[in-house]
Amino acid sequence: MGHKMGHFENLFLIIYLISINYIGLRVRPSHHSLGF
Repeated sequence: MGHKMGHFENLFLIIYLISINYIGLRVRPSHHSLGF
């Protein structure tokens, strides 16, 4: 069971990091647009 949980945690961490990077890339340009 612990092995499966470890795999799920790994997958969740990867998805979490990708989503953070994706949101960061999407938000940064719009924020710069509003700033200008």
